[in-house]
Amino acid sequence: MTLREALRAAGLSYADTARLLGVSKPAVVNMVVRGHFPRRREADLRAALNALLAQRGIDLTGERGRAAPQEEEEVAMKVQLSRAARAQFGLPRDPWEVRRAADVWLGKRWRYAAQALEDAAQTGGLLALVGESGTGKSTLRRYVQDRLRREAQPVRVIEPLTVDRTRLTAAAICDAILDDVAPGERPRARLEYRTRQVRRVLTESARAGNSHVLVIEEAHDLHLSTVKYLKRFWEMEDGFQRLLGIVLLAQPELLTVLDEQSWAAREVVRRIEIVELGALDGPGELQEFLAQRLGRQAFAAEACAALGEKLARRTSGGVVSMAWPLAVTALANRALNLAAEMRQPQVAASTIAAL
Repeated sequence: MTLREALRAAGLSYADTARLLGVSKPAVVNMVVRGHFPRRREADLRAALNALLAQRGIDLTGERGRAAPQEEEEVAMKVQLSRAARAQFGLPRDPWEVRRAADVWLGKRWRYAAQALEDAAQTGGLLALVGESGTGKSTLRRYVQDRLRREAQPVRVIEPLTVDRTRLTAAAICDAILDDVAPGERPRARLEYRTRQVRRVLTESARAGNSHVLVIEEAHDLHLSTVKYLKRFWEMEDGFQRLLGIVLLAQPELLTVLDEQSWAAREVVRRIEIVELGALDGPGELQEFLAQRLGRQAFAAEACAALGEKLARRTSGGVVSMAWPLAVTALANRALNLAAEMRQPQVAASTIAAL
């Protein structure tokens, strides 16, 4: 079990853990996500973490409580739907593949997040959409972009394509803006002149009736200095009109930078809106998600409840749901495959129990 899994199972947030250990929230995220412990205090902090988890019935003394890379977690969750299951349940194509706006499931929190994304794009907002891998951040981004395009809204979406986000600099952001807003413009050599060029290009485009939004995926990899530079771009204005909205899509590691106690990034922290996506644990969310993708006949009502329980971790402090959309997809595929092998007309609670 990883430290992240252990804390979730114990019902402890990063903020709770930081308070109980007497350290900062960013320090806890670094320990849990990256496995970076302060060298002088590593032994003491590991002991304190083990004791804290032991109080909630979780024993990590037999292992070091490693940090789990997101890529390994995501690969482990991927399970293909068998041909037999597709045939039995009338699914001619992958039911989880999103090909159009109607395929996107929008629960209450996801609908709010989509509205926040659209508002940031239209009005020049500063927004961070944060969630674990598989919670639907990129899907919401695609949904909003498709909506803006279909409604012919004059919003220019700017997406830097630098693969290594740690190398995304102010100059690279300038280049992305120029490429997407004014392709014929040749970037100036010096950053000062290039920045002035960007402001001129954005101003001219805004006066022509356009809005602009800079969208950065995997923003948790951004260097602190780049996050601070983003505020400078966001502050570009033409009178009372903000020239550039900024949307960051990130995993929870970004919260180490956007922590309220982070003095270095305080200018950004005090202005950015943070929207967090989580598990399908609201009333009826899991059942509605499955019904929208598979139809209401594939899963019996009690099977939906059993699947939710399968993705929950019970602790002395309560129940913590791990039912992120990607995890639900993987477990649902396993259940459908097993039901097809057993020639069951629908997935039952007993099917889930047999997984």
